[in-house]
Amino acid sequence: MNGNVLKVRHDTPLLSVGLPVYNGLPYLEQAVESLRRQDLDDLEIIVCDNASTDGTGDLVRDLAARDPRIRYVRNPENLGASNNHNKAFRLARGRYFRWAASDDFVSSGVLSRCVQALEDDAVSVLAFPETLLVDARGSTLRSYDDGDGWGAPTSAERFAFSLTQWGYCNVMYGVIRAEVLRQTDLLGSYPGSDLVLQADLAIRGSFTQIRGEYYHRRIHDGCTVGLDATQLAQFYVPDRARSFDANRLRMFRELAYIVWNAAAGLDQKRRMYRALARHALWARDVLTGEALEVVRKRWAGRSRKLPTGRALS
Repeated sequence: MNGNVLKVRHDTPLLSVGLPVYNGLPYLEQAVESLRRQDLDDLEIIVCDNASTDGTGDLVRDLAARDPRIRYVRNPENLGASNNHNKAFRLARGRYFRWAASDDFVSSGVLSRCVQALEDDAVSVLAFPETLLVDARGSTLRSYDDGDGWGAPTSAERFAFSLTQWGYCNVMYGVIRAEVLRQTDLLGSYPGSDLVLQADLAIRGSFTQIRGEYYHRRIHDGCTVGLDATQLAQFYVPDRARSFDANRLRMFRELAYIVWNAAAGLDQKRRMYRALARHALWARDVLTGEALEVVRKRWAGRSRKLPTGRALS
């Protein structure tokens, strides 16, 4: 890495990497080793263990004994995926922050080049590498296009672009200014909350893509895309007995909320609401179906509570 970013040591690290994990074997070691081998040394690696029941704790303790940059924190109980991600961030001390997935890995220059991009550009709030999708063995399947509209000059343009990027949401594994991330509500405990946070950050500033460095996203049987509705709900809320209702409606409500609270002018907010309305029109079949299902369930619940009528004599 050019300049003094790599060489200067601080009382607090320049970069914190938060790695939330639950039963991370067999991919966790490769994920941590890819962080240890980065050419940026001024960092801490926070492994936040969500009460794993496999050998995750033993592995990380062994790695931490060999590398003082690793901090191992074990939750006494499973907090759910989003709460564990948020806890990993709240434990962070660095000027910059990156979430890391326990089953993915990155090329050796990702952290240094992302940090340098943010050091060089005060307007950008997030820097992210290119994405390669890999299989369970780590072999490349194909590249993944994370889009090129993140650097648009206005918050409305970036927000509108974020609504078109509802795929793998890889940019959220970029390096983020901690002070900006701290101003958000972080991740909610529902599917799609990463897309909402992605949009919130896009409103707050531009994203910079780093060419020639790679985030390797692993596609395997344990991915969340393979979970059924109830399993997915329990991924976020471990003791939940049923799937989430009206999830897409909730996402639109949360997106409307972040636009309302955005530090943007009235014209920019109007543009953002128009973009959200266009996206809602595109998703109208799903939203209508969810709304009707909510009404049906509420009516059914109210009917069960109604007192029975008096029999005629």
